[in-house]
Amino acid sequence: MKKLLFIVAIAFANAKGFAQTETPKTNLPAVTREIIVVDSTGLPYSTEYWNKAVKSGKYKLERMYEMGQQPKFLLKQLTEEELDERLDKSLRPRLSKCFKDGDTFKYSNLTDITGKKIAAKDLVGKILVINFWFIACPPCRQEIPELNDLVKKFANEKDVVFVAVALDKAEQIENFLKLFPFNYTQVPDARYYAEKFGVTQYPTHVIIDRNAKVSYHSVGGGAVNTYWLKKTIKGLL
Repeated sequence: MKKLLFIVAIAFANAKGFAQTETPKTNLPAVTREIIVVDSTGLPYSTEYWNKAVKSGKYKLERMYEMGQQPKFLLKQLTEEELDERLDKSLRPRLSKCFKDGDTFKYSNLTDITGKKIAAKDLVGKILVINFWFIACPPCRQEIPELNDLVKKFANEKDVVFVAVALDKAEQIENFLKLFPFNYTQVPDARYYAEKFGVTQYPTHVIIDRNAKVSYHSVGGGAVNTYWLKKTIKGLL
């Protein structure tokens, strides 16, 4: 009799443990369960695609079906307000060792990719946004679409000037831009300018305010950096 009770007790314990395993208390998609992720028309995405989208930080999964059915989620792009709210909680990107907040910036005369001269005196009193980059730099290329969005956002602000200081020669950049538009004013063959500030890590970003003071600087790209660029420019305006 005692042996029978012992067996029943073990069976009960196993059943209880199994039930707990089958009904995890979480609102997030269970890693061990297959889920369906679709677009607004109901077409499913591959696991690889929606995973990459969510990890980019620009998309979210919105639950469509609740318990009793196979988990199904809608992949939605975050609005600019939602994205800003999320990114506002992030730490400032890694600082550049070449610049310091509040330091006075030394302007130079530049020549853009079309041969047009950019006089140093014409940059004084402007909000100057500089990107140091080169074509063979993967993170430099990866952030270009986001930087183009930044240029577009401040297109009506005549006091905001975007300048890309490139290490490559003009012909190389011209060929690159035919396939991958980069809407900063391009200054080619400008290694001398990068060396002037000691820039050796790419991409490097710096924002200069109207009083020629360094307001922001960072190394690396990505959504967090683009957000901080936008946030700094807005603050200066």
